[in-house]
Amino acid sequence: MRIIISGILLLFSIVLHAQYILTIEIKNLRNSYGRVHLLLNNEKEQKIAGLSKFIHDKKCVFVIEGLKPGKYSAKFIHDENNDEKLETNWMGIPREGFGFSNNPVLIFGPPSHEDTLFDLNINKTVFIKTRYILSSEIKKAKLRE
Repeated sequence: MRIIISGILLLFSIVLHAQYILTIEIKNLRNSYGRVHLLLNNEKEQKIAGLSKFIHDKKCVFVIEGLKPGKYSAKFIHDENNDEKLETNWMGIPREGFGFSNNPVLIFGPPSHEDTLFDLNINKTVFIKTRYILSSEIKKAKLRE
């Protein structure tokens, strides 16, 4: 009986202290200029990680270790000119790429936090598509290089 109770307590302790690895792969970048800036939040919209990486072959992969089970949200910008902000036109429409976890449909602005939440209860890979609203900005981005 002691062995069974010890086994149950050990299993409960392992589950309670579980930590997972989250891999976020950003696809469809229109070029390899600049960097990708990623923000990972928990379900309470608290910042868990803010990361930045150079782009290789028009994609970027982030690996975040030691995450507790729960709900998370990720968003990013493709900072083509390395100024660490999302460039917009005079109307506030983004000139650079961006994306959100769950790849939600965008209607007049960013999605709600709830629409971007995903569960993390195993090691997981999340694929996020890059969106470019002003495709005519491609030429201007190349000129800035």
